[in-house]
Amino acid sequence: MSTPNETARSVRSPRWLYLSALAVALLLALHAAADEPELLLLALRVDGEQLSDSLDAAVVDGEVRLPLGELARLLELDAAAIPF
Repeated sequence: MSTPNETARSVRSPRWLYLSALAVALLLALHAAADEPELLLLALRVDGEQLSDSLDAAVVDGEVRLPLGELARLLELDAAAIPF
């Protein structure tokens, strides 16, 4: 014959298992979200003239990454002439 504590523990076991699995899934989702780049929307101004109010950029590993082709187009540069 089981005691009331043993009965209560056996009833709680599936609930604790479910909550533990949910916590692990949440931690995995947070870790996956941290790996995605943060997206930015920037305005480009040169000498007080606004060339664009919607330049997309991304933050990857603490660095801001700009789309070089779009930046060259806005600055009216020949992207093929830019040395890499």
